[in-house]
Amino acid sequence: MQVLLVCSLLVWRVAETAARHPHLLLMCRRKSQRSQRRSSQKKYEVTIGTLTQIADYNGDPAAKITFSFTNNSDETAAFMSSVRVEAYQDGQQLEVAVVTSGDVNWESTMTKIKTGTSLDVEQAYKLISSSDVEVEVYPLFGKDKLAAQTFSLQ
Repeated sequence: MQVLLVCSLLVWRVAETAARHPHLLLMCRRKSQRSQRRSSQKKYEVTIGTLTQIADYNGDPAAKITFSFTNNSDETAAFMSSVRVEAYQDGQQLEVAVVTSGDVNWESTMTKIKTGTSLDVEQAYKLISSSDVEVEVYPLFGKDKLAAQTFSLQ
């Protein structure tokens, strides 16, 4: 009985507040609509750009891959802490390449961006052959592929 009374008072209080301050109800409704739109789209969008053949610090073949990263989440986000990239050659996952300064803008992967903002990002991988390079991008924690592209090195 007490719970029912408390709930009834709470409902009455909300209705009374909404009647006195209809703009608050409108603000809540708008925020709810924005949240629903955002939840229907992916938190992050990634477009795979180009692959450029470079050399790693030993002079061995490597590939610099560019990405466009868009943050659709409700919080600031960085590429490195939001998505993971997998690159393959001959069915084998490629290792991240260590390159000389200036060849790849590694800092771009750690740059935080606000909601609705995009950023160009670069990463490098050691090549193991001259066959095609398959690139796949996933959320950091998840299996739903955000982007995929195959590059021919020929």
